[in-house]
Amino acid sequence: MRGVERKHHNRIDCFGQVMRLKKNFVNSVSEKFSLPAEALSAVPYIQLHGSGKVCIENHGGVLAYSEEQVRVAVKGGAVVIQGQRLSICAMSRRCLEIRGIIQELKFDESDR
Repeated sequence: MRGVERKHHNRIDCFGQVMRLKKNFVNSVSEKFSLPAEALSAVPYIQLHGSGKVCIENHGGVLAYSEEQVRVAVKGGAVVIQGQRLSICAMSRRCLEIRGIIQELKFDESDR
């Protein structure tokens, strides 16, 4: 029984080491090439342009969509955009552009 627990513990330690190596690699590459770390990882990068346009990079797709609310999956939860006459103007695997009258932008961790 102890062997199983120890094996599981080693797996967790190994996973932690891999995650630290990945983070260090992303940070060093981003510094070397003068790029933001968001461009090299799955961390969402959100740009709000006034009250009429929002761009979300590194998204996981649209969870819900109406003219009053758009829910977008991101790492760790969802980004919720609320407003009026919202529309998805452009969408690719990497970037999502929403336009309309944006009244609120929030992060919702309950959609993990």
